[in-house]
Amino acid sequence: MKNQNDDKNIEDINEWMEHQYDPGHYLGGNVPPAYKNPANKKALGLLLLIMGLGVGIIYTIIFIKSLGEMDEKKGFIVFSIFAYSIFILQIIGGIRTLSKAYSKEHFKRIKKRVILSSALIIIMIGIGTWSKEQFKLIKTFEVTNTNSFDIEEVQLKKYVYLKDKQIKLECNEDNYGVLWEYKVVPNENTKYIITYQYYSFNHKKGTVLKIDKIKNE
Repeated sequence: MKNQNDDKNIEDINEWMEHQYDPGHYLGGNVPPAYKNPANKKALGLLLLIMGLGVGIIYTIIFIKSLGEMDEKKGFIVFSIFAYSIFILQIIGGIRTLSKAYSKEHFKRIKKRVILSSALIIIMIGIGTWSKEQFKLIKTFEVTNTNSFDIEEVQLKKYVYLKDKQIKLECNEDNYGVLWEYKVVPNENTKYIITYQYYSFNHKKGTVLKIDKIKNE
């Protein structure tokens, strides 16, 4: 049996050497023997699992944080679905590779640990996100003159600093433009209400949610 496997590997290597500069040869489903029969299936399987789970967790944290701050979410969600499909395929590939390297009983234990670890990680991310939301505060600030705030742009990011509140708020292009126009051309008949959010554990920074323009009567 071992000799047959060795002969098969030799045939695969010879075939690959003959066609290594012919990418079209592999479009039919053939792959280089180094990937078809990896020398260390355990290491390859674990690598795929770690990459799939690790990158997936990091991306989930970014996804949760960005989803609450972005105005246009549709494209980001579509891209995220595509990204998660890659992570899932990577995890499945890791599990299938490990299934060939371990006995059935050992593999069952590994599979249970992977499922349990994934579930615990998802629960921890959910609890962390929920806990963070408990510290979120939403406030309003009335702008009646140009001396009550400053605006600045740092590394393509735009900010407004509310002097009375001593808080620096990140804002989008439209909100920045409204405040910039008011700063350059003040209008005594107009005031602005800035609605912003911040977290109680970091009261020096926040994000502008919207700016309402109000005409003075």
